[in-house]
Amino acid sequence: MRTKLGYAAGLAMLAASSMAFAGPSGGSISGKVTYEGTPARQKPIDMSKEPGCAAQHPTPITTETVVVGPGNALQNVVVYI
Repeated sequence: MRTKLGYAAGLAMLAASSMAFAGPSGGSISGKVTYEGTPARQKPIDMSKEPGCAAQHPTPITTETVVVGPGNALQNVVVYI
């Protein structure tokens, strides 16, 4: 799984850096990063130390380590260059 995510991150960084240095002639890069396999099960967030938050969320809120959308497309991705 680490290799797949590393490949996706590398592709995203390549696309972002190419767009940043496109220069006056412009250009574009497009693509889609998808997740292969079954994403890890989301864990509930412990809000017991913050009663105000716990009261607002009677149904436990879960972590969003990996969020996939239609076609296993990754969502909420941050690319750091």
